Amino acid sequence: MRIKEKLKKCQTVFGTFVKINSPAVIEILNWAGFDFAVIDGEHSPFSPVDIENIIRTGMAASFDVIVRVSSPQEEHILHALDSGAAGVQLPGLTSIEEVKQAVDIAKYFPDGSRGLSFVHRAARYGFADKKSYMKTANEETLIAVHIENRNMVNQVEKVCDLPSVDVVFVGPVDLSQSFGKPGNTQDDAVRAAIEKIVKTCNLKHKAAGIYVASADELSYYRKMGFRYIVWSSDIGMFVKSVKEAAQLLSGK
Repeated sequence: MRIKEKLKKCQTVFGTFVKINSPAVIEILNWAGFDFAVIDGEHSPFSPVDIENIIRTGMAASFDVIVRVSSPQEEHILHALDSGAAGVQLPGLTSIEEVKQAVDIAKYFPDGSRGLSFVHRAARYGFADKKSYMKTANEETLIAVHIENRNMVNQVEKVCDLPSVDVVFVGPVDLSQSFGKPGNTQDDAVRAAIEKIVKTCNLKHKAAGIYVASADELSYYRKMGFRYIVWSSDIGMFVKSVKEAAQLLSGK
């Protein structure tokens, strides 16, 4: 089942950020039991070709690949979706007007004004039926809007009211920086902001998402009602495992 369908049924889905440029990572995550992966186009050096090849691997395994675009600009959103991404995460937004513009770019008419081309991978290079492709793309594309600054915390109700937004995604570390507490995600003001976001999402019946990096955080945020969970990253998990192995081998 696609993660968008699971979220509509109020199920919880688990993914991770992918920073390593290798289709093998997608296969490993799929076999390990993750629900989805998020290609980190914002903080990792992926080219459009790299992203398309990783998406291709995910689609071959019926595994959802989302792209966190480098910025919510039209060319980045179109490259991801035209390559066949199951959805996009939109970072760096600072106002509801910017959110509306980015969401509009990601949806075809009548839901938006996405640039129209049928000669790309998502449309089977022109072999797909045009009308059914556009309809399916609008229905199945997942849109996750980042809330990672104080301005957006104050706009969360308006974000939840946008029908094309599927996930309201909290970036705790960026949020802490916006509150003048860089890296301190347990600061009272930061925690209060996170609680406001998830409570608003729950009241508006909108899926809330968040990044977590520890078992304690996972338990805490799941109890709060977050249902789109991004656990660490492929590099984060790899480094943790390597450090543990090195300590074991060295006897420390």
